This record gives sequence, structure tokens and C-alpha cells, in this order.
Amino acid sequence: MTSALRLPYYSYLSCWFGVTSRRPIGTNIFSRDWDVLIVLDACRVDALDQVKEEYDFLPDKIDSIWSLGSGSAEWIAQTFSEDYADEIADTAYVSTNGFTEWVLNHREMPSEKGWFDISKWDTVHPEDFKLLHYIKDDAPELDFYRYVPTKYINERAIAAKQQIDPERLVIHYQQPHDPYAHEALSEGRELTEYEKKPLRHLARGECSREKAWGDYIQELRAGLDGVEDLLESIDADKVVITADHGEAFGEYNIHRHPLGIPIPELRRVPWVETSAERMKDVDVNYNFESDKMGTKDEILDHLANLGYR
Repeated sequence: MTSALRLPYYSYLSCWFGVTSRRPIGTNIFSRDWDVLIVLDACRVDALDQVKEEYDFLPDKIDSIWSLGSGSAEWIAQTFSEDYADEIADTAYVSTNGFTEWVLNHREMPSEKGWFDISKWDTVHPEDFKLLHYIKDDAPELDFYRYVPTKYINERAIAAKQQIDPERLVIHYQQPHDPYAHEALSEGRELTEYEKKPLRHLARGECSREKAWGDYIQELRAGLDGVEDLLESIDADKVVITADHGEAFGEYNIHRHPLGIPIPELRRVPWVETSAERMKDVDVNYNFESDKMGTKDEILDHLANLGYR
């Protein structure tokens, strides 16, 4: 963002959150009926539609809802609201997203991005969940690739089902959010500068939209491969696949997913209903009693690696 746009944008954000922290715009996931909800970070409706024929659990028509936010911090602050405290008390939330702790534990609300703060958030605290678990330092790929492969969050999701037995389980994948690390990880090499921040390269004209979109779709496939594996490892009658927000590839001259931007590419997200049936046994060694929350410095480092700070 240019310096000329920074003042009006942050002033706008202050007003936006002053209103929406009191009157959210969009569909809260807890207003719907589900047992397991899978969040694909930054997944667009048209992206899921593009690959639907490759996965048996995706329907012919990809339904959608209007998200509560255009970025993860906004979505988390709005979704886990005191209005749904009873439902959240029976919910396990397993996440790879650093804003999970940044917002819920450290109380760093998205309105702090504005020039002034007139917001009034009603977001719950970590102890209000049946389980709140953030994968931060036990995925080796996180340090080197800034990336959490689906196998780690699947393990925690299965462990949560077995150990906690929540009424509702939210599983927040990293994919297809950047960095686009799947190929580098499979090849055992370092990330290129483009793979670290692909949409910054797109905004600067250093790559084509076709390339960025194609690599984004590959990351989505990596996420969906993990979803497919999870659906064969647990039992659940009502599973939903959705996203916290979408991703902008230059529409309206916007890239990535800035906060407070109510455009369809960012706010219209998938809502796919399916089911899960355990077809294989998975050995899970993780014990949630060893959980500890990350420090602010740890979370800041993680968010910086994802291009936020």
C-alpha cells in the first residue's frame, strides 16, 4: 500500500470496525448445523469450483455464504462471539493460523490496525472453548518453509475427537494461503522469493495472474488432499468445508486479503456440506494436556513469516 493510501485506509478501518464490531455483516458458522467444520484459509468459491471434479466429497454445485471478515483476524474476532458462548463451550478449535492466538489469547483485535479505535468487540476468551489448540512449534516445516502440512493438523483433529469428544470441531488449515510451499517441500528445496510472497510479486507485475492463480490452485489441492485423508479417519454425520475469507488477485487493484474490504472475492466463501466415515485407524500420539499458548513474540514472528508484519 502506498503512503498516500495509508491514511484514508486506516481511517476507514477505524470507522468500519466501529460499526461491524457491534453489528457484524455476514453469516456466523455457529448459526448453521454441523459437527465438524473445516476451514481452508483464503479459499475462494471459484477456486473450489475449479477442482470439484477431482474430489468425490465435493458436490457439483459449490454453495457459499458471506464471511464475517476479509482477513483471518477479523473472521476470528467476529466468529467466536459471546452471542454463541454456549456453542463455543462445546467446541474444539484446532488451528494453524497465528491470529488464533493473536486475537483470542493476546486480545490484539483487528481494529488496532486503524488510526483510532471506537470498536466494541464481544469476542470470547481461550478458556471459553472446550479446547483451543494452535500448532506453532511442533511442525518442523514451520521454521524452514513457514508452512504447516495437513498431516499435523489432521493428527490434532483426530486426537481432539478421541480425547476431547467435542460437540463441534473446527479445523483451520493453512492451505491455500501463501507461502506456496507445497512444491518446494516435496522437492526438498528452499522457497523462492516468489513462493514466499507470490501476490506481492503479482502486484508488482513480476509474475502473471495465470501463474499466481495456478500455484494457488496447487496449494488448494494440497489442502484438499489432507481433507480427503481426514474424512477417511474420523466419523461425522455433518461436515462442512468453508473458508475464513477469500483471496484477491488484482480485482479492484486489491491483492491478498486486507481487512475491512467487502468485495465478493474476499467475503464470498464456500459452504460445502459432506460427511466423514472412518475407513482406517490412525495412531495418534499427541496429548493435549501438554498444550501451552505461544508468547506474543512467537506469534509476531509467525505472522511476519506469513507476510503480515
